[in-house]
Amino acid sequence: QKDGGFLTPERGVVSYVNAAMALGAEVHGRETVLGWEPHSDGVRVTTDRAVYTADALVFTAGSWNSQLMPWLHGLATPELQVLIWMQPERPEYFRLDNFPVFNCLVDEGRFYGFPVFGVPGFKFGKYHHFEEQGRPHEIKRGPSREDEEMLRDFAARYFP
Repeated sequence: QKDGGFLTPERGVVSYVNAAMALGAEVHGRETVLGWEPHSDGVRVTTDRAVYTADALVFTAGSWNSQLMPWLHGLATPELQVLIWMQPERPEYFRLDNFPVFNCLVDEGRFYGFPVFGVPGFKFGKYHHFEEQGRPHEIKRGPSREDEEMLRDFAARYFP
């Protein structure tokens, strides 16, 4: 698709934070939200550092969103996603102008990937690779040997 593309999530987050702050938002990072509730003309938020009141609240809790908003239970389920960046033997084949963002369903499952952009190597992963869902603080962190082997096997078969 000629007019397709992708976003870089880190830049997107910074862009939204800057726009929100320009409109008067306060950003409190690296605080654990313990709870929130409607309060007179707005909302009260209790964190591990303080209690805040505000006119409005924007949730940006990632995997913890469904714990803060119970109505999302079952709709927003934390799941481990493991990605890999691989340096191909012919990097020119994987540049932005030659290699599209992809989403493919093959015998091994559904995979997605991106061209070389910003960092060396092309990036790809597998949806629901080992069905590792759960509470965000209980899901394992970081890739395993099995994760890497599965992704390397995919690359060897489809991107020799």
